[in-house]
Amino acid sequence: MREIKIGDKSFKIHYGQNAICALEDELDASIATIYERISANTIRMKDIRALIWAGLLREQRDLTPEVLGDLCDDAGVKLTDIFGDCVEELNASFQRMIKDDKANDENSEKKH
Repeated sequence: MREIKIGDKSFKIHYGQNAICALEDELDASIATIYERISANTIRMKDIRALIWAGLLREQRDLTPEVLGDLCDDAGVKLTDIFGDCVEELNASFQRMIKDDKANDENSEKKH
């Protein structure tokens, strides 16, 4: 888990299963589609805000995307300035999930 700074405050970001589901719900798009937008550089500001917001939910359950936008505006922080750290954490989380899934598959195969 890494941290991002918004003004003088630090926030932990985490992309577990709940964060991914919240992100997909907020954007009405699959995580694959969201990754495609990032890769193709067709990502919208709404997507960036939602990605950051979803990563903060574990520690900030009552946070809304709009409140996050206000926090950034009040602190003079551009969403794009913290977006890269969030994408890196999202990628790291996916790698951990994939690794765990592969380990579970291998253990399941050994039992049969």
